[in-house]
Amino acid sequence: MNYKPDPIDTSKVNLTTEHLKITELLAKNTHEIWAKQRISEGWKYGKNRDDAQKLHPGLVPYEELPESEKEYDRVVSMGVIKTLLAIGYRIEGSETTTEKTATVDDSNLSLILESLKKSSQLNLKSLQTIRRETINLHLRYPEIFRILGEYILKLGEPLMAYDILSEGLKEWPNDIRLQQLLALSLARSGATQRANNLLLELVNSGKNDEETISLLARTHKDLWQQASSPEESAQQIALAAQRYQQAYQMSGDYYPGINAATITMLMGDAETAKAIAVEVREKCLAELPPVSQRSENNYWLLATLGETALILGENSEAEDWYSQAVKQSKGGFGNLSSTRRNATLILEYRQGDINWVKNCLPISRVINSLT
Repeated sequence: MNYKPDPIDTSKVNLTTEHLKITELLAKNTHEIWAKQRISEGWKYGKNRDDAQKLHPGLVPYEELPESEKEYDRVVSMGVIKTLLAIGYRIEGSETTTEKTATVDDSNLSLILESLKKSSQLNLKSLQTIRRETINLHLRYPEIFRILGEYILKLGEPLMAYDILSEGLKEWPNDIRLQQLLALSLARSGATQRANNLLLELVNSGKNDEETISLLARTHKDLWQQASSPEESAQQIALAAQRYQQAYQMSGDYYPGINAATITMLMGDAETAKAIAVEVREKCLAELPPVSQRSENNYWLLATLGETALILGENSEAEDWYSQAVKQSKGGFGNLSSTRRNATLILEYRQGDINWVKNCLPISRVINSLT
């Protein structure tokens, strides 16, 4: 079969803040339409997908979906908007509310978002316009801060992401996703204890969702690596394992699952780690689309399959999965760095060749001067 997808070219379409605002609405509605159709066909919610019994973990309200699933719906919705604009339609709306109005310069913001999505062409200089003295970030919805924060973190610029997310939290101090992303930006910036404290506050206030617990586990893993005494080291790695296993038991998702497997191996329990890795591999393979349909959204599935193979001692298979993940990374230096870190930890534990990771997961980036 020689089918080659040929979608309408939307590369020259610039989105305004109004277009971005309706993206989340369309994304939610896309999920609602999909869920309604599934339910009408007899499907029900299940912790794990089971086609035979018609069980699906995605049959939950949009707000309860993992961010990776929401992002898939957002990409589809944004694609629809861009396609309509590309073929000559105009999207109009009217203001019917007295809530905060958008005061962002649409042309600047469109340039930033287009640059972020074409991350292979991005440099720090092109992101200067995000600085608060250039853009007055008072928007009606917090989604724009989430979008910018996620993309900038993906590109490996946690300090810049921190600035943007802090601005968003001034307007929406109780937004959970903004707080999670802020904690991640702190962790990736090296402010591990601050990130840990923020996430502990969230958990202690009753925010016991998978994402928050997993991020908290990540900070304990960081603190384990930074520990100055054997006692502190043992305490932090145990807390990391406990939290990852908690998140995995809650959701059955591959993200906390693979981290639970890795941290369990690092604690010396290789057999349990391999058992978890086998479970996670099966989940990932069940979710992974055919090669012709894979996209940037499948990066973590591919990277996770690489990590499961590495835990199982299947280095050749790991190299193949990691290679596929790199092809889908689209300049996601932050994501690649996280993947490399776990792979390095596993190889260090197994006393393997660390250079293998650098060759398998290369990060080549050119940083242009801000001056």
